[in-house]
Amino acid sequence: MKSLIQTSGSSEERLERIGFLRILNEENTIISCLLSVAPVLDHVVILWSDTEDRSMELMKKWKRHIEDKYECRLSFLHYPHHVIPPHSVDDLRVLPGENRIDTYLNFGMDFISDLYTGKSFCVGKVDADQIYFTQELEAAYQMVGKPEDCVSIRGHNTLVFQKRLMIYGPRPGNGGGDSFICGMNNLPRYGIAAPYEVDITRHPCIKSYPTTCWMHFMKKARYGNVIRDFQENEVIPLSQNPGLVNRFRTHILPLLEEAESPYVDLSLN
Repeated sequence: MKSLIQTSGSSEERLERIGFLRILNEENTIISCLLSVAPVLDHVVILWSDTEDRSMELMKKWKRHIEDKYECRLSFLHYPHHVIPPHSVDDLRVLPGENRIDTYLNFGMDFISDLYTGKSFCVGKVDADQIYFTQELEAAYQMVGKPEDCVSIRGHNTLVFQKRLMIYGPRPGNGGGDSFICGMNNLPRYGIAAPYEVDITRHPCIKSYPTTCWMHFMKKARYGNVIRDFQENEVIPLSQNPGLVNRFRTHILPLLEEAESPYVDLSLN
Protein backbone atom coordinates (compact mmCIF):
# COMPACT_ATOMS: atom_id res chain seq x y z
CA MET A 1 0.00 0.00 0.00
CA LYS A 2 1.16 3.55 -0.74
CA SER A 3 -0.62 5.01 2.28
CA LEU A 4 2.22 4.18 4.70
CA ILE A 5 5.96 4.69 4.63
CA GLN A 6 8.55 3.21 6.92
CA THR A 7 10.64 5.67 8.91
CA SER A 8 13.25 4.60 11.47
CA GLY A 9 11.59 1.27 12.05
CA SER A 10 8.08 2.65 12.57
CA SER A 11 5.22 3.40 10.18
CA GLU A 12 3.55 6.75 9.86
CA GLU A 13 0.76 8.00 7.67
CA ARG A 14 1.96 10.22 4.85
CA LEU A 15 0.35 12.90 2.73
CA GLU A 16 -1.38 11.69 -0.41
CA ARG A 17 0.97 12.34 -3.31
CA ILE A 18 -0.27 14.20 -6.38
CA GLY A 19 1.71 14.80 -9.56
CA PHE A 20 0.78 17.86 -11.60
CA LEU A 21 1.77 17.32 -15.24
CA ARG A 22 1.16 19.60 -18.21
CA ILE A 23 1.51 18.00 -21.62
CA LEU A 24 2.43 19.54 -24.97
CA ASN A 25 3.70 17.31 -27.77
CA GLU A 26 5.98 15.00 -25.77
CA GLU A 27 5.03 11.69 -27.37
CA ASN A 28 8.64 10.38 -27.24
CA THR A 29 8.95 10.72 -23.45
CA ILE A 30 5.48 10.91 -21.88
CA ILE A 31 4.99 7.19 -21.22
CA SER A 32 8.52 6.72 -19.87
CA CYS A 33 7.94 9.78 -17.70
CA LEU A 34 4.73 8.31 -16.28
CA LEU A 35 6.38 4.92 -15.72
CA SER A 36 9.12 6.67 -13.74
CA VAL A 37 6.78 8.61 -11.41
CA ALA A 38 3.82 6.24 -11.03
CA PRO A 39 5.54 3.99 -8.43
CA VAL A 40 5.89 7.08 -6.20
CA LEU A 41 2.58 8.89 -6.74
CA ASP A 42 -1.06 8.19 -5.89
CA HIS A 43 -2.56 10.38 -8.59
CA VAL A 44 -1.28 12.26 -11.66
CA VAL A 45 -3.43 15.14 -12.93
CA ILE A 46 -2.59 15.73 -16.59
CA LEU A 47 -3.39 19.23 -17.86
CA TRP A 48 -3.63 19.71 -21.60
CA SER A 49 -4.73 22.27 -24.15
CA ASP A 50 -2.88 22.43 -27.49
CA THR A 51 -1.42 18.95 -27.91
CA GLU A 52 -0.97 18.06 -31.58
CA ASP A 53 1.00 14.80 -31.53
CA ARG A 54 0.19 11.31 -30.18
CA SER A 55 0.75 12.20 -26.51
CA MET A 56 -2.93 11.97 -25.52
CA GLU A 57 -3.48 8.82 -27.56
CA LEU A 58 -0.52 7.09 -25.91
CA MET A 59 -1.51 8.09 -22.38
CA LYS A 60 -5.03 6.79 -22.85
CA LYS A 61 -3.63 3.54 -24.26
CA TRP A 62 -1.32 3.07 -21.23
CA LYS A 63 -3.71 4.42 -18.59
CA ARG A 64 -5.13 1.12 -17.36
CA HIS A 65 -1.74 -0.60 -17.29
CA ILE A 66 -0.20 2.17 -15.20
CA GLU A 67 -3.16 2.40 -12.85
CA ASP A 68 -3.32 -1.37 -12.31
CA LYS A 69 0.40 -1.99 -11.92
CA TYR A 70 1.29 1.00 -9.75
CA GLU A 71 -2.01 1.92 -8.06
CA CYS A 72 -1.56 5.43 -9.44
CA ARG A 73 -4.65 7.11 -10.87
CA LEU A 74 -4.38 9.19 -14.06
CA SER A 75 -6.85 12.04 -14.67
CA PHE A 76 -7.07 14.27 -17.74
CA LEU A 77 -7.99 17.93 -17.33
CA HIS A 78 -8.69 19.97 -20.48
CA TYR A 79 -8.06 23.71 -20.53
CA PRO A 80 -10.45 25.26 -23.12
CA HIS A 81 -8.17 28.05 -24.42
CA HIS A 82 -5.04 28.34 -26.54
CA VAL A 83 -1.91 28.88 -24.44
CA ILE A 84 0.96 31.01 -25.78
CA PRO A 85 4.21 29.11 -25.10
CA PRO A 86 6.64 30.63 -22.60
CA HIS A 87 9.76 32.23 -24.13
CA SER A 88 7.90 32.91 -27.42
CA VAL A 89 7.14 36.61 -26.79
CA ASP A 90 8.98 39.42 -25.01
CA ASP A 91 6.47 39.77 -22.19
CA LEU A 92 3.65 37.31 -21.55
CA ARG A 93 1.94 39.86 -19.29
CA VAL A 94 0.57 41.74 -22.32
CA LEU A 95 -1.44 38.71 -23.47
CA PRO A 96 -5.15 38.12 -22.77
CA GLY A 97 -5.45 36.38 -19.41
CA GLU A 98 -6.88 33.14 -20.76
CA ASN A 99 -3.90 32.70 -23.11
CA ARG A 100 -1.23 33.12 -20.44
CA ILE A 101 0.77 30.20 -19.09
CA ASP A 102 0.25 31.28 -15.47
CA THR A 103 -3.54 31.26 -15.90
CA TYR A 104 -3.26 27.80 -17.42
CA LEU A 105 -1.17 26.44 -14.55
CA ASN A 106 -3.33 28.04 -11.85
CA PHE A 107 -6.36 26.42 -13.52
CA GLY A 108 -4.75 23.05 -12.86
CA MET A 109 -3.70 23.88 -9.29
CA ASP A 110 -7.22 25.13 -8.48
CA PHE A 111 -8.64 21.85 -9.78
CA ILE A 112 -6.34 19.84 -7.52
CA SER A 113 -7.06 22.03 -4.48
CA ASP A 114 -10.82 21.70 -4.98
CA LEU A 115 -10.61 17.95 -5.62
CA TYR A 116 -8.68 17.33 -2.39
CA THR A 117 -10.47 19.80 -0.13
CA GLY A 118 -10.44 18.45 3.42
CA LYS A 119 -7.73 15.88 2.67
CA SER A 120 -4.05 15.71 3.52
CA PHE A 121 -1.97 15.87 0.34
CA CYS A 122 1.12 17.25 -1.35
CA VAL A 123 1.73 18.23 -4.99
CA GLY A 124 4.84 17.96 -7.13
CA LYS A 125 5.30 19.32 -10.64
CA VAL A 126 6.01 16.63 -13.25
CA ASP A 127 7.45 17.64 -16.63
CA ALA A 128 6.47 15.42 -19.55
CA ASP A 129 9.87 15.76 -21.23
CA GLN A 130 11.71 14.60 -18.12
CA ILE A 131 12.22 10.99 -17.05
CA TYR A 132 12.76 10.60 -13.32
CA PHE A 133 15.06 8.50 -11.18
CA THR A 134 12.28 6.76 -9.29
CA GLN A 135 14.21 6.05 -6.07
CA GLU A 136 15.42 9.64 -5.84
CA LEU A 137 11.92 10.98 -6.39
CA GLU A 138 10.61 8.67 -3.67
CA ALA A 139 13.24 9.94 -1.25
CA ALA A 140 12.36 13.56 -2.09
CA TYR A 141 8.66 12.93 -1.44
CA GLN A 142 9.51 11.35 1.89
CA MET A 143 10.90 14.73 2.95
CA VAL A 144 7.39 16.21 2.70
CA GLY A 145 5.81 15.06 5.95
CA LYS A 146 3.74 18.08 6.96
CA PRO A 147 1.25 20.33 5.12
CA GLU A 148 3.67 23.28 5.35
CA ASP A 149 6.69 21.46 3.92
CA CYS A 150 8.24 22.36 0.58
CA VAL A 151 11.09 20.45 -1.08
CA SER A 152 13.09 21.73 -4.04
CA ILE A 153 14.35 19.16 -6.55
CA ARG A 154 16.68 19.40 -9.53
CA GLY A 155 17.88 17.34 -12.48
CA HIS A 156 20.21 17.06 -15.46
CA ASN A 157 19.72 19.52 -18.33
CA THR A 158 20.12 16.92 -21.05
CA LEU A 159 18.77 17.33 -24.57
CA VAL A 160 18.18 15.64 -27.90
CA PHE A 161 20.41 16.99 -30.69
CA GLN A 162 20.78 15.34 -34.10
CA LYS A 163 19.65 11.96 -32.72
CA ARG A 164 22.15 12.19 -29.86
CA LEU A 165 21.57 12.58 -26.14
CA MET A 166 23.67 15.53 -25.03
CA ILE A 167 24.29 17.83 -22.07
CA TYR A 168 23.53 21.55 -22.33
CA GLY A 169 26.97 23.01 -21.66
CA PRO A 170 26.07 26.54 -20.47
CA ARG A 171 23.61 25.15 -17.93
CA PRO A 172 24.10 21.41 -17.24
CA GLY A 173 21.59 21.35 -14.38
CA ASN A 174 18.05 22.67 -14.04
CA GLY A 175 15.23 22.81 -11.52
CA GLY A 176 14.98 24.35 -8.09
CA GLY A 177 13.22 27.60 -9.01
CA ASP A 178 9.81 26.08 -9.72
CA SER A 179 10.48 22.37 -9.23
CA PHE A 180 8.86 21.94 -5.85
CA ILE A 181 7.02 19.27 -3.93
CA CYS A 182 4.67 21.20 -1.65
CA GLY A 183 2.34 20.31 1.16
CA MET A 184 -1.29 21.41 0.88
CA ASN A 185 -0.78 24.53 3.04
CA ASN A 186 2.12 25.74 0.91
CA LEU A 187 1.00 25.15 -2.68
CA PRO A 188 2.52 26.94 -5.69
CA ARG A 189 0.79 29.93 -7.29
CA TYR A 190 1.97 31.09 -10.67
CA GLY A 191 2.66 34.51 -12.17
CA ILE A 192 4.71 35.95 -15.04
CA ALA A 193 8.28 37.22 -15.19
CA ALA A 194 8.48 38.67 -18.74
CA PRO A 195 8.93 35.67 -21.15
CA TYR A 196 8.18 32.79 -18.75
CA GLU A 197 6.14 31.68 -15.74
CA VAL A 198 7.29 31.69 -12.12
CA ASP A 199 6.01 30.40 -8.81
CA ILE A 200 5.12 33.60 -6.92
CA THR A 201 4.29 31.90 -3.61
CA ARG A 202 6.55 32.61 -0.67
CA HIS A 203 7.79 29.24 0.57
CA PRO A 204 9.35 30.05 3.96
CA CYS A 205 10.78 26.62 4.78
CA ILE A 206 12.18 25.21 1.53
CA LYS A 207 14.37 22.15 1.89
CA SER A 208 16.54 21.04 -1.00
CA TYR A 209 16.85 17.40 -2.01
CA PRO A 210 20.59 16.90 -2.55
CA THR A 211 20.64 14.46 -5.49
CA THR A 212 19.45 14.92 -9.07
CA CYS A 213 15.99 13.48 -9.73
CA TRP A 214 15.63 13.42 -13.52
CA MET A 215 17.10 13.57 -16.98
CA HIS A 216 15.65 16.15 -19.34
CA PHE A 217 14.96 15.40 -23.02
CA MET A 218 14.71 18.95 -24.38
CA LYS A 219 14.16 19.39 -28.11
CA LYS A 220 14.54 23.20 -28.28
CA ALA A 221 16.49 25.83 -26.38
CA ARG A 222 14.08 28.00 -24.39
CA TYR A 223 16.04 30.78 -22.75
CA GLY A 224 15.15 34.46 -22.67
CA ASN A 225 12.42 35.28 -25.17
CA VAL A 226 13.60 32.91 -27.92
CA ILE A 227 12.72 29.32 -28.80
CA ARG A 228 15.46 27.97 -31.08
CA ASP A 229 17.43 24.93 -32.10
CA PHE A 230 20.45 23.97 -30.06
CA GLN A 231 23.88 24.74 -31.53
CA GLU A 232 26.85 22.42 -31.84
CA ASN A 233 29.10 24.67 -29.75
CA GLU A 234 26.81 24.56 -26.70
CA VAL A 235 26.20 20.82 -26.37
CA ILE A 236 28.41 18.17 -24.78
CA PRO A 237 28.20 14.42 -25.58
CA LEU A 238 26.72 12.43 -22.72
CA SER A 239 29.68 10.05 -23.02
CA GLN A 240 31.88 12.72 -21.40
CA ASN A 241 30.03 12.09 -18.12
CA PRO A 242 30.48 8.32 -17.46
CA GLY A 243 28.51 8.45 -14.21
CA LEU A 244 25.50 9.92 -15.97
CA VAL A 245 25.86 7.40 -18.80
CA ASN A 246 25.61 4.62 -16.21
CA ARG A 247 22.53 6.18 -14.59
CA PHE A 248 20.92 6.53 -18.01
CA ARG A 249 21.58 2.91 -18.94
CA THR A 250 20.44 1.45 -15.62
CA HIS A 251 17.46 3.70 -14.77
CA ILE A 252 16.23 5.59 -17.85
CA LEU A 253 16.89 3.35 -20.84
CA PRO A 254 14.77 0.44 -19.49
CA LEU A 255 11.78 2.82 -19.26
CA LEU A 256 12.31 4.02 -22.82
CA GLU A 257 12.47 0.40 -23.93
CA GLU A 258 9.30 -0.51 -22.06
CA ALA A 259 7.49 2.45 -23.64
CA GLU A 260 8.90 1.56 -27.10
CA SER A 261 10.13 5.12 -27.48
CA PRO A 262 12.25 6.04 -30.52
CA TYR A 263 14.68 7.60 -28.02
CA VAL A 264 15.93 4.08 -27.33
CA ASP A 265 18.20 4.55 -30.34
CA LEU A 266 19.76 7.87 -29.31
CA SER A 267 23.54 7.92 -29.54
CA LEU A 268 25.45 8.87 -26.39
CA ASN A 269 28.53 10.07 -28.33
